Amino acid sequence: MTPVVRLALDEDFPDTILDGLQLGIREAQLVPIRHIDAKLRQMDDWKLFLSLYHLGGWDGMVTTDSRMLNLPREMAVLHQTKLALVVIEKSGHDPIRAAGLLLVHLPVICRKLSPSIGQIWKLSAVTKNHEDPMAELRKIAGHLKVPPNKLFQDYKLSKTEMSRNPLMELDFR
Repeated sequence: MTPVVRLALDEDFPDTILDGLQLGIREAQLVPIRHIDAKLRQMDDWKLFLSLYHLGGWDGMVTTDSRMLNLPREMAVLHQTKLALVVIEKSGHDPIRAAGLLLVHLPVICRKLSPSIGQIWKLSAVTKNHEDPMAELRKIAGHLKVPPNKLFQDYKLSKTEMSRNPLMELDFR
């Protein structure tokens, strides 16, 4: 069976862990961003999302960095690109613990992914349904005491910005 879900992995997953994950997860292809394109490693998370969107064929990303959930640009771009973000919370950046949570939850996530909506999956000991990036923006707006629509308008990318692939703008010669 060929995996139908393709997820980019952040830097917290060493190759030895990935080899074991691929044995246990047949529903998804998990590829470290360092194997997709080395330039992805140096990008802000919102540019990483936009790059995956432009590369095509990527359903989302897996990370242990839950801090990005508090960043309005990242949440706005995640909403616009309709990618999934799987956040492994409270793993202490421990790749073995993160891999275990991924093994437990990824089959359900793969079945519930939809290319028509952005999704956030927060993995912990309890499985939950996806969350809407706009819901996170509303939380951020509440903390900042600004209207959610204004926050989205302030941080969303224009049509021109959405059409640009950040990978094409980098030159490391």
